[in-house]
Amino acid sequence: MNRFIKKIKDKLSELEKNNAITISETVDIINDELMGAELKKKVVRNGLKLLQLICGKACAGSSIG
Repeated sequence: MNRFIKKIKDKLSELEKNNAITISETVDIINDELMGAELKKKVVRNGLKLLQLICGKACAGSSIG
């Protein structure tokens, strides 16, 4: 999981600043939720949907998407 998160965060410099911040924070929230004692599937599901929406717009034309 940590390697996957690192790969994502290494690519953030290729994106617009606001999108990079949102993606970074969303990844952190999803990771925290997955590592927590009581998994809230809705938080993870919504976080992944947000990443898909951002990536659909911001990652077009970059090596992330």
